[in-house]
Amino acid sequence: MGGNFIAAAVNSNNELTELAKGIAFFRGFGVEANMSKAVAIFTKYADAGNALAQHELGLAYKYGYGVSVDKARAKALF
Repeated sequence: MGGNFIAAAVNSNNELTELAKGIAFFRGFGVEANMSKAVAIFTKYADAGNALAQHELGLAYKYGYGVSVDKARAKALF
């Protein structure tokens, strides 16, 4: 039963599970780190106004994780 719940969550496309996937890709939690996928997810939700996504995307721009360093963009996202 637990495995079915987790599989359903992973295959879900709601905002919370998408952000959890982004964090997993960003930090390599349970998956191989993939900054491109993480940044794509964070950008989608940051553009929609999600504060967590904005923060994570800000970190990416501040330190150059999956994107070129852009301190001004990072500051705007924080």
